[in-house]
Amino acid sequence: MKIIPEKLYRRIRYRKGHGVHSPFAFNFITNVIEEKLPYYVFEDIEKQRAELLSNKEIIEFISAKGNAKRKTVAAITSQETQSDKYGALLFRLVNFLQCKSALQIGASTGVMTLYLASPRKDMQCIVLEDREELVSIVRKLCSSLQLNNVSVKTGEYLNSLDEVLKEHDYFDMVFVNTIRNPELTRHILERQIKTKLLIVDNIRKDKKSKALWQMIKDNPHARITIDLYHLGIALFEEKFYKKHYKAHFDNGKRQLKKQDLYKVGRQRLNFFNWRKKNSKKQHPLRNIRNH
Repeated sequence: MKIIPEKLYRRIRYRKGHGVHSPFAFNFITNVIEEKLPYYVFEDIEKQRAELLSNKEIIEFISAKGNAKRKTVAAITSQETQSDKYGALLFRLVNFLQCKSALQIGASTGVMTLYLASPRKDMQCIVLEDREELVSIVRKLCSSLQLNNVSVKTGEYLNSLDEVLKEHDYFDMVFVNTIRNPELTRHILERQIKTKLLIVDNIRKDKKSKALWQMIKDNPHARITIDLYHLGIALFEEKFYKKHYKAHFDNGKRQLKKQDLYKVGRQRLNFFNWRKKNSKKQHPLRNIRNH
């Protein structure tokens, strides 16, 4: 029985590179993963996200299970796109490693593509998306920020990937963003794309996703792997000793369960009771300043 929830335990145990003895890994965790300084382009990207979240255009596509779906662009963006903190991490990773080439498998409506392609305008960024209806949206986003270094390809993922690998045998960074289909993710990883840095999203979605992350950790060429709870990072550089780390990363999303909502409600009641009891003891202006 876990006394402390996993996320809270990580925040206590693994912040600031605690327990990391490798100088490179320590620097990577503290100055890249945990860095919080914003870049000017982040505001421009989030403006594009806001426009997508208000877009009521209906998109029809086939789901990972083969079912016909009808969703608005706003719904797809809300459900499939990671947070601004997640995007900022992708931006910093590209910047830190000075990537000249990147492959994103699974673009959705393209917000994360903007974070990937923005750090280096001379970097070649190839993006795969199997829903043709979304490709025009991704291209429009890139055009709005004048990102001419993005090439978007559509079609079934594995077929598109095989075509890309015929022309490119190596990428500095590979971002596998196919959380809709863990089985597809497994087939992608089995291609063993040559890269310096591999990022896999949602490594705890289900048992299959956890097994995929374990497969990456067991890969002898993955020298440093970092478990960020929501996503996994693997560095493929032979100069490092093989080591697995855990680190705290706030992905920016908060999901309250029913019992959490009950606790919040109780806390609010206690707060107002406290205010009522102490209103006679303290000056009201002091209360306002303190709260």
